[in-house]
Amino acid sequence: MTTRLTRPAIRRIRLEDVDAWRAVRLRALQDVPEAFGSTYAETLTRPPEYWSERAAASAAGGESTIVLADSGDGLVGLVGGHCPTDQTEVRELISMWVDPSVRGTRLAERLVNQVVDWAALEGSTRLELWVTETNERAHRFYERLGFADTGARQLHPSNPALAEIQMARSLEGHIAVRRIRSYETEAWRATRLAALKDAPDAFGPTYEETLARPVTYWSDRVRDAATGDRFAVFAGVCDQEWVALAGAGSSASDPEGTVHLGSIWIAPEARGRAVLPRLLDAAYDWAVAAGARRIALDVTETNERAIAIYERYGYRLTGTRQPLRPGSHLNELRMTMNLRAAEERD
Repeated sequence: MTTRLTRPAIRRIRLEDVDAWRAVRLRALQDVPEAFGSTYAETLTRPPEYWSERAAASAAGGESTIVLADSGDGLVGLVGGHCPTDQTEVRELISMWVDPSVRGTRLAERLVNQVVDWAALEGSTRLELWVTETNERAHRFYERLGFADTGARQLHPSNPALAEIQMARSLEGHIAVRRIRSYETEAWRATRLAALKDAPDAFGPTYEETLARPVTYWSDRVRDAATGDRFAVFAGVCDQEWVALAGAGSSASDPEGTVHLGSIWIAPEARGRAVLPRLLDAAYDWAVAAGARRIALDVTETNERAIAIYERYGYRLTGTRQPLRPGSHLNELRMTMNLRAAEERD
């Protein structure tokens, strides 16, 4: 008996990923050599320090990033980002690949979103990429994610018989999803209060109860929310302003292996911009890394739009309902999603 994830989890490369990263990069080069600037033969001969140094630079953050997709049984996708010049306002998406077994899912989009968020959070205003001129499926994919043909052309770096087109997208006004930082106590509190004013029936505690919580309530929790493996808060950030929020964590009242997702809110001006699926992605990836087996959430029974989004994502109604809060005429419905699927093997 072994287990695999119900969908791949995405994470930034870690130092211990070096061997697995090298192996998946070589596999990708054998699958679609035209998607990379280097050849399989060149990559095969690179020394161990090439891989370890690049992994360390990405893990440290800043000038480059390498993002991996892990199915639980191995790596099934990767993407990278770097600064192609000294101008840090422009960054480049590179080395994009997903395994054939997971093509046609949201995995490619999730990988690209990671690089878009990284570039925006590093202060860049433009993200560029190069794609083989004949790869029309990739052109359509990137166009759907906001990239456009710039008109620039170049010969393929490792195969001059092929041409590449440059595509780019603006990062101005982009809403990046990231985990809260340990110094953001006030931003977290202010956003939670704004959410309660805007949508009081989406939360159990009331605005008045939350407003009365002492500063220490927030300050005592913010470090765990930023770095811990039992509690996490995710923010949608646009031009340094918080416009979305979600929290996830485990408690003694939840079944063992269960993470509870809650406090989900998107500001009115940010709605309709596909922020909710990316908050769900962030919570999923964190829950997998934390070793959880399932995620549970409660949604107000009248919020049919949210229920439909959660169902499309993979959550299912359990049939459990409870009052939103004592004395409320509204009920919450429990939804859950398993993170791991069992597989029998001989």
